[in-house]
Amino acid sequence: MRAREFPSIPVYSFERGNSPEAIQREYPLLKVPQIYGALAFYLDHREDVRRYLEEKDRNIQISSVPLSEENPEPWSRLEQSREAMNKSKT
Repeated sequence: MRAREFPSIPVYSFERGNSPEAIQREYPLLKVPQIYGALAFYLDHREDVRRYLEEKDRNIQISSVPLSEENPEPWSRLEQSREAMNKSKT
């Protein structure tokens, strides 16, 4: 699985209950045979694929910089807007 990037989109969509055809409609650049192939591999190696995808998600979380640190000014404006919305609801 390390030699090539495993296509995670079909797996995540399949886990949400989508059929291969529905996945293809949602992601038209993927061909139905590619989707079936990815899902067949996933179903045959479910534990390995889940471990791989969880590790990939963890690495993304670790390497991501929060917006509050990356762009503090827009983050501050967003927080102010959020606070104003919450006050108007009460």
